[in-house]
Amino acid sequence: MKIAFIYRDITFQAPLGVMYLSAFLKRSGHDCYSFLIEQDAVDDLVKFKPDFLCYTVTTSNYKFYVEYNKTIKRLFGAMSLFGGPHATFFPELIMEPDIDGVCMGEGEEALLDLVTRVEKKEDYLNAPNWVFKADGKVIKNRCRKLETGIDSYPFPDRMTFFKTPRLRRSSIWVFIGSRGCPYQCSYCHNHLMNTIYADGPRVRFRAPENITREIHEVRREYPVKQIIFTDDTFNLNKKWLEELSARYAKEVGIPYSCYIRANLVDDEVGEWLRRSNCAVAYLGIESGNERVRKEVLNRPMSDRDIINASCVLNRNKIKIVALNILGIPGTTFSDDLDTLKLNIRCRPYQAVGQLLQPYPNTRIYDYSVQLNLFHEEDVSRLGDLLTDSKLSFDPGHLKKVTILRDLFAFLVKFPFLFKFFPMFLVLPRAILYNISKAYYGYLKLRLFPVFSGPGQILLGIVNFYNREKKGVS
Repeated sequence: MKIAFIYRDITFQAPLGVMYLSAFLKRSGHDCYSFLIEQDAVDDLVKFKPDFLCYTVTTSNYKFYVEYNKTIKRLFGAMSLFGGPHATFFPELIMEPDIDGVCMGEGEEALLDLVTRVEKKEDYLNAPNWVFKADGKVIKNRCRKLETGIDSYPFPDRMTFFKTPRLRRSSIWVFIGSRGCPYQCSYCHNHLMNTIYADGPRVRFRAPENITREIHEVRREYPVKQIIFTDDTFNLNKKWLEELSARYAKEVGIPYSCYIRANLVDDEVGEWLRRSNCAVAYLGIESGNERVRKEVLNRPMSDRDIINASCVLNRNKIKIVALNILGIPGTTFSDDLDTLKLNIRCRPYQAVGQLLQPYPNTRIYDYSVQLNLFHEEDVSRLGDLLTDSKLSFDPGHLKKVTILRDLFAFLVKFPFLFKFFPMFLVLPRAILYNISKAYYGYLKLRLFPVFSGPGQILLGIVNFYNREKKGVS
């Protein structure tokens, strides 16, 4: 059968989940096609004649895809299927018009099962992981157990998605070595995974040999000069990290970036990362106040843990990108200044300040509603963490927090600038915002030089600002 994966656009941050689905379906003989909304002509999709239109959605972009599906579905007699994080945690998405199925959880076996049943004209309404509507009723099926042997999955289908010369010339490529996260931060939906997958381990690791073999295959086809590992916590399993680092250093050696949890960093971890050529570590500081981290964000780690991790990474010449959340419900501007001060002590290469978005079905959403800072009817206004706060703070407080977010990277890099903060409050915000984004883009381009010429740099800046303005990914 013919399956079209509809995606807005692809940069070097490739949609690994969708590419895994495509590879899994192709292995069983199905025909897969990637349609990039901002690049491809609809006529090409019409010529493909898909049996299924598939979308992967998040809370910040699902409305765009729902509306797009309404316009495109009328051209085909195809089933429209939605999956991804938003579909998993909000299966009521099935009630949107023109959506035929919603997939909860990991989708390889689930999508293949559904496609096979439709192809054989078998009943599919009881297919595990799927939510359907029939005869005016919603049918919600239980999820199958997670696959523990993820080394058995084929490598992501990059050829189908990186189909233009521009994309194939990219020097930065994305990989993942594990699936799942054991933590339950209040701003994340992860705690719901316990109810969706009650049995068996949720965190699973690929064998280091399997990971390096995939990298070798990609290097044979593409000019790989930098790698991004998108694992939720790259240093979660110390034994696995030691084995992978040793093999990676010996067989690959390409500079890479990864996401690190501070309270799991020690001298050995730092040494393994350095020897394997880890160039950038994303470190979730989130808040500089221990009470806020523990009681509000459910991230029970101490300032000492964070400072120690930063010292280890800096000592090993690994650039730190510190991730922070400002404007947290139940906090004061003084708490946000604690975050600024802790970042200054940690000396990151780049400090990213983000304003909290209380996504529904998270504990921070419930807390925000409890404090009367957010209302259900405001959900449609939520964006990603780089958009403005949607919480109903006092206007004066909100302005200070927003300006702090805009200037966060500057203030961490040049702390003396904070004495001018009262002046920044009276300047037109557009000036500060644009200067901040230009600096953010400059630092990001230094970390990830994805463009090969002035034209591509200009195009990248324009696309970046357009996405920031729309608040979508």
